[in-house]
Amino acid sequence: MAASIGWAPKFALIVTWKNMTFANRRRERELKTNTYQMVLATDEMVTFVMFNYEYISWITHLDNYAGLNGPPAF
Repeated sequence: MAASIGWAPKFALIVTWKNMTFANRRRERELKTNTYQMVLATDEMVTFVMFNYEYISWITHLDNYAGLNGPPAF
């Protein structure tokens, strides 16, 4: 990006979600978790956000699909 040349952040916020499960999991199902991170950095003029995905084992909000192949959680 053109805005990133010579850009230096003044502030940064890092948020990590570790081993997040989806709501309403059936107890008989395997516990699946996601670990991901958001990095927000700004110089008060330009702001960048970056998402890091370490481990994703579910992508749906419905447990009847075992966390996969169902409607997206977002």
